[in-house]
Amino acid sequence: MTAIRKHRRNPNGGEPERSVGGAGADKRVPLKKLALTILLLGLVVLAWLGTLSQYGEDYIDRVFTQALTTFAVARALNGVISVAQGTKLAVEPAGVGANFALGEVLDPINDLIERFSWVMLASTTALGLQKLLLEMAGWWGIRIFLLGSALLFMACLWWPARIYWQFSPWVKQLLLMALLLNFAVPTVAFLSGQVFEDFIREKQQVSMRALERESQEFKRIEESLPSEEDRIKEQTWQEKLSQLMGGMRKSLDFEAEIQRLKVKSEEIAEHVIALIVVFVLQTIILPLLLIWLLLRAIRIIQ
Repeated sequence: MTAIRKHRRNPNGGEPERSVGGAGADKRVPLKKLALTILLLGLVVLAWLGTLSQYGEDYIDRVFTQALTTFAVARALNGVISVAQGTKLAVEPAGVGANFALGEVLDPINDLIERFSWVMLASTTALGLQKLLLEMAGWWGIRIFLLGSALLFMACLWWPARIYWQFSPWVKQLLLMALLLNFAVPTVAFLSGQVFEDFIREKQQVSMRALERESQEFKRIEESLPSEEDRIKEQTWQEKLSQLMGGMRKSLDFEAEIQRLKVKSEEIAEHVIALIVVFVLQTIILPLLLIWLLLRAIRIIQ
């Protein structure tokens, strides 16, 4: 005989009662409950072990150190450029003295470095906030809240259907809140770490090494330029004659150094822009995007 599939209206209202029409239907419901119970117990154990939180803390500490190092390099480079901007150069092509400041060459790159310093400060602040939230997620009180919510939900899950449908909505909301508090920030940190390792890490390291190298070369070129203070106030006629003979050669060398300085400024600007993109994506845009996706997923589940 085929099993009867009709539903009877519950006289007390609420969900209709399913008629006992086959052994398969009776087995599917307990299996779902059992799977959900095992999943919740696994999440509770994961929260208490703190494996996900520890991975997130290691990732944020690593990125925080990188951000501080990059910020220090940016501030040091900004200091070198600021000093160079206030330096007047003395050139004597063909014996005719000429003075001008490096500010004309360095103004654009100096403005970019200052903005880069502000970006790194914002990135470091965002990482500090993420670290604080991660430490709060690992607090024992939040873990106990998750344990209690999970036990309450499992109790409602295995109670009779009438009791389950009566208490399920607010118990489910309580459980989702506990899961969000325990796993939202660690999950975002974990996913951010995976994206960083797969797509960002190599670009960041290349740009960082290049920026440090170009900064040292930039400083060396700036120190090699003749400053106005290096000029000799009183010279003999032999010294003046010698300076006159070498004037044109020095002026050509000076122009070559200035050109190299411009090229280095452009190379530094390229690496600075690359690091700005990397750190803004890594510390601000990516975490916010992952949090938004997580909240959207929770709404769909609800």
